[in-house]
Amino acid sequence: TRRSSDLRFDDWLVFDSFTLTYLGNEIDVDEVKSNLQAALDEANGYEGLSVNALTNAIAEAQAALSGTDATAIAAASMKLRDALALASDYTNVMAEAEAFDGEKLAFFTDAIAAAQAAAQGTSLEELEDAIKNLRTAISDVRAVQEPMKFLAATIPFAQQEGVSADIISKAQGTLENPASAEDVNSSLNAL
Repeated sequence: TRRSSDLRFDDWLVFDSFTLTYLGNEIDVDEVKSNLQAALDEANGYEGLSVNALTNAIAEAQAALSGTDATAIAAASMKLRDALALASDYTNVMAEAEAFDGEKLAFFTDAIAAAQAAAQGTSLEELEDAIKNLRTAISDVRAVQEPMKFLAATIPFAQQEGVSADIISKAQGTLENPASAEDVNSSLNAL
């Protein structure tokens, strides 16, 4: 091949005597099966975890393991590894959510319920989205804790200073059930 070292839009690459050979589906099935078996062994470590997408991926992997189609075995292995990664993420994010046990914020409890529901579903994509949403809710809970304490302390002073009853009522409603960190900050700014 011969190319110019200049950056040009009309530069062409030419191959002389180029051949392409298709080798077929000659894949070592034993190697693919050993990779799948390793993933199954790892999946067995999640015994007792109620994530249906993982349970389904394990069943599909076990079925593929008894076959000889290397492509199907490799696909089952990839799906199982994806399900394992999500099951691990789910376990970690639920443990992180437990640190806020007793937190009754609607957006937080809704995100936990959605993650639990997604774990009972069969879609890896839904579980992944629910995990992302729960991580966001955990971040929002962290962001709202200090402002809520400040809001609770500010309301009595606002009442003494004659702040509008509507603003105080909205702030008290926010304190009882904040929709988000922005909601708390908005109430603080209004006071």
